Amino acid sequence: METQETGKEKRLTRKERVFHQLSELTCKVTLDDIRSVLGSGFEAGVIGGALGITPNNTCMELGALLKEERVVKILGRPVYFFAREELEQSLGIRFSQCIFKNYGEFRDTVDRLLRSVSDGRTSPKLPPVSIDPTGSFSRLVGSRESLRPNIDQARAAILYPPSGLHCLITGQTGVGKSHFAEAMYDFAVEQGVIARDAAFVIYNCANYFENPQLLLSQLFGYKKGAFTGADRDTPGVVDQADGGILFLDEAHRLSPEGQEKMFLLIDKGIYQRLGETKEYHHARLRIIAATTEDPKSILLHTFLRRIPVLIQLPSLEERGVNERVSFIMNFLWQESGNVGCPLRVHREVIRALSMYKCPSNIGQLQCDVKLLCASAYLSRAMGIQDRDEEGITLELSHLPKRVEEGLFKTGVNADRIFSRYPFYSHEYVLVDQSQGDFTALLEECGIQ
Repeated sequence: METQETGKEKRLTRKERVFHQLSELTCKVTLDDIRSVLGSGFEAGVIGGALGITPNNTCMELGALLKEERVVKILGRPVYFFAREELEQSLGIRFSQCIFKNYGEFRDTVDRLLRSVSDGRTSPKLPPVSIDPTGSFSRLVGSRESLRPNIDQARAAILYPPSGLHCLITGQTGVGKSHFAEAMYDFAVEQGVIARDAAFVIYNCANYFENPQLLLSQLFGYKKGAFTGADRDTPGVVDQADGGILFLDEAHRLSPEGQEKMFLLIDKGIYQRLGETKEYHHARLRIIAATTEDPKSILLHTFLRRIPVLIQLPSLEERGVNERVSFIMNFLWQESGNVGCPLRVHREVIRALSMYKCPSNIGQLQCDVKLLCASAYLSRAMGIQDRDEEGITLELSHLPKRVEEGLFKTGVNADRIFSRYPFYSHEYVLVDQSQGDFTALLEECGIQ
């Protein structure tokens, strides 16, 4: 009788539990192990025994994994199994077959492939890369400061041949994961690694996460008759992103089955729509996933291994005053365009927005700036503010209450910090989107 699944294993299918166990074993195998007498541990009985799964059921799951070309099988007595990708990465070779008639053939194939790699190893001629310093990433606040390491990671992932590396962006709610992913897409277009008309498709995995089958039908599409109301074959989000980039927001909401389907897409470039059992569709795309959770505790290990680039974005609190002021000016600049007139901003308003506790990060800061502008707009519309003044004046009284309370809780005397900014020597700062450009505004304010 098989043991009851507990903890995280409840989220794994039996097949994935078997594959996970085999992957862990394969990662420990060395070339010396393969060239000598391989010990026990790679037989179906041993693999299943460690999981409390009967030998027959273990063999059935290994057979299914073999059909997907995810394992290598070596016939003989005993029959050995390896996780294919882990073995290839460990040895630095690629197998053209998944079944070997005996251990001798397998060992000879490994040696032959290693010799081939060694003999053919030459210094590659790398294509020149020209990165525009005014390109997509330069428009992100902190591109030359806190985000610089993250941007280097992103550029490497986009440019790495032959078709880039899949990425996972992590960070707290509101740190700008979506904007960072959009900048990665723009950079890919700039560098010509994807077509200018290539799609950037956003899918939030929190949609229908309580109904995993509906989520999968949205993501991969569905076959006619797959469920009540499925009256025709319907493509999904993956079809839309073919040739471009698929941004999976809140990836931790993707079910284990969805993650299995996704890493089959990553591995083989194939997928099945809901309701299909034999047909496969092909898609060539780059995946950028994002999560607010610790990926190691919420995503399948086998899925994570297929996303080699992990980009951890800093919180707003970690960004520093200079970058926070840049965000504030940027949001005020946008609001000036929305209302169609200049904004006269009291310097203490900017200081308050720069110093208060903002637990929801950049997203909350933008929302609070918008509320500030809305309150000031209402004052002018009601005649409380002098309509002869140029534009709309933003005073401390227009700030959302939580900004004032948050500023009080910090207990920081920021005079010395803000005295280095030229704008702080004047009572009001003029923000006018119709005049000049945003770069000029930052320079005027002393922000480089």
